[in-house]
Amino acid sequence: AARAPYLNELRALTMARTRDGALWAGTEDDGLFVSHDSGRHFDAFDWPGDSEGGIPSHVTHLEVDDSGNLWVTTFDEGLYRINANGEARLIAGPGGGAIRILTSLVDSRGTVWIGTEGSGIRRMREGGVAEEVGLVDGDYRSRTIASILEDADRQLWLATNNGVVRLNPVTGESMTFREAAGIAGNRFYANSAYKDEATGLLYFGGPNGVTIVDPSRIEKRNTPPPVALTALQINGDTVPVSRALTTGGLRLAPRENFFAFSFAALDFTDVTLNRYEYQLDPLDERWRDNGNYNVANYTAVKPGHYTFRVRARNAEGVWNNEGLQIPVFVAAPWYKTIWAQSAAVALVLSLISALYWYRLWQLRERQALRLRIAGRLHDDIGANLAAMSLKADMVRTAEGLDERRRKQLEDLSRLARETAHQVRETVWVVNTQYDTLAGLVSKMRDTADVLLGGRFDVTFRAPEALPQRRMEMEVRQDIYLLFKESLQNIVKHSEGETVQVDVSLVGSELRVRVEDDGKGFDPNDPRLGNGLGLMKQRATRHHGRLTFTSRPSDGTVVELAIPIR
Repeated sequence: AARAPYLNELRALTMARTRDGALWAGTEDDGLFVSHDSGRHFDAFDWPGDSEGGIPSHVTHLEVDDSGNLWVTTFDEGLYRINANGEARLIAGPGGGAIRILTSLVDSRGTVWIGTEGSGIRRMREGGVAEEVGLVDGDYRSRTIASILEDADRQLWLATNNGVVRLNPVTGESMTFREAAGIAGNRFYANSAYKDEATGLLYFGGPNGVTIVDPSRIEKRNTPPPVALTALQINGDTVPVSRALTTGGLRLAPRENFFAFSFAALDFTDVTLNRYEYQLDPLDERWRDNGNYNVANYTAVKPGHYTFRVRARNAEGVWNNEGLQIPVFVAAPWYKTIWAQSAAVALVLSLISALYWYRLWQLRERQALRLRIAGRLHDDIGANLAAMSLKADMVRTAEGLDERRRKQLEDLSRLARETAHQVRETVWVVNTQYDTLAGLVSKMRDTADVLLGGRFDVTFRAPEALPQRRMEMEVRQDIYLLFKESLQNIVKHSEGETVQVDVSLVGSELRVRVEDDGKGFDPNDPRLGNGLGLMKQRATRHHGRLTFTSRPSDGTVVELAIPIR
């Protein structure tokens, strides 16, 4: 083994003494050396020839555990354990995870901890697995662990590149102390740490000096931090916070729906570790994680009642879940208030009611007019036409008249009777007493008897009980005229013997079917196109259907289907 007679020639970074009195020195470039003569001469450690990872050269830390094992922390080649017999074994490193190790510690429970460059603090498990232990603040800047110490309460203290961390190795809870808490800077040198066994004080060295920690004087604060409102802004202007701290809370005008709350957790151990969550209920369905930022902004908030809540956590991870609560009311514009909306609803209802009563008055006036017209037609014009027909018949039978005069009087009597019949049909259409489905079917039955009776064998089938459904005058008139024209065509052209009429109501659709056994006709005959077309137009005017089924010498079927309300 190589021999170095003077320690200062080895550029030693770390030293340790084992139970057998041997003094060990780890160097920056030359590996591990050992002295058995109290440091007068050092010999290079004779690593096993098949050592995994090669011969370690950069030794960063040496430590002796309670069992007398020497733990050798190397920067690039991993963590080794050398027992009392001088046998070396690789515990973690290139074979157990490619990590760069700066320091290590075997705690009082026998757990091996390693601090890495950029890979955080790790706990050694069976099989050489280095399991990373996360820190509660999750700060990526605390992932370089420069040194590890254990206090009297078995808590671990980690000097990192972003403060000093206290870690509970059992629960995993951690707390970070930074410059704001009184330490000498946030960066520390690797393995520049020392524990005074007599006093329990911990020493950590860094670029800004030495930080001395007395763990016995640092108590965990279980009291939740109070939360206070520190500032209030409305539409970008700062207003007194007292406006929001009144009994009724913050009341805002319709145009004041842009606002911001500033708040603070009243725990000054390390304000950089305070955390906030806030919520504007019911606008926010869940809590908003605001990190260390202590301002909540809201824009274009709709009118209504809300509750602004803030909860905070101190540096030691204790949450105040009650926090701060402020009722918030955003007023609606006058035209959106309940009174304005109620007045608008009342006005609309009044207009609808007025229109309804006006329409009802119109219908009543219309019905009264129709009744008056029907009465005048029946009483005046109808009576006069009947008198004209009667007198014409009386004069026609008088003696002394020539044949031409008799013929004229006969024509006059016939014309008066036909006109009287048309007046009666007009009275039927105009009279509101017949504005029902039952009235229409009854009229159709009477017309079939008058036009076809005595000349055809007529069958008229209709439901015995028809609903007293009212019908519009125009619809009732057109259905009747279509039916009457169908019967008149039978009388004029069919030359048949039987006629069958079927009336049915399917849902809200009235169906009328007229069938005869006459000589029929060709529906495609152009001479008939104009008459049939006018009949179909009358049906489609009311969204109905009119069809003709006929062949020469094979009878005719006329079918009408029309919706009624």
